[in-house]
Amino acid sequence: MPPSSHHPRATSPAARYLALALLVALSACASERRGDPDLQVALSVEPDPPRVGTAAVQVRVAEVDWSPRNGDRVILRGVRDSIVLTQDTAVGQGAGLYRAEALPFPVAGSWILTVRVEARDGRWVEVDETLRVEAEAP
Repeated sequence: MPPSSHHPRATSPAARYLALALLVALSACASERRGDPDLQVALSVEPDPPRVGTAAVQVRVAEVDWSPRNGDRVILRGVRDSIVLTQDTAVGQGAGLYRAEALPFPVAGSWILTVRVEARDGRWVEVDETLRVEAEAP
């Protein structure tokens, strides 16, 4: 049989595990998505769940095949009771990872964290994640 001109991209077991873990983690959160369907966004917050104060937010940005994207603009916006209470721009770390070290969450309760990715090539995507911010530890 002649070799096929279509070769699937080889991925390491670690990359497949990470992609699966991100999908499972994101499926546990309520989310809404708008924009380019080929831009993938995975979000994590530390601590999880976040507490009143600040939290580190990491965003992975990739193409539909999960190849990482670098050099894009990643904006984080926290909304509580329909009011934007916090906003920051995540800093690129390489390998498709962007990070905001100290996103403020000044009050406890239900929040919508919007991640907006503005790609270098003009595409964009927004993902809204529902977060429950807990009161400060006693």
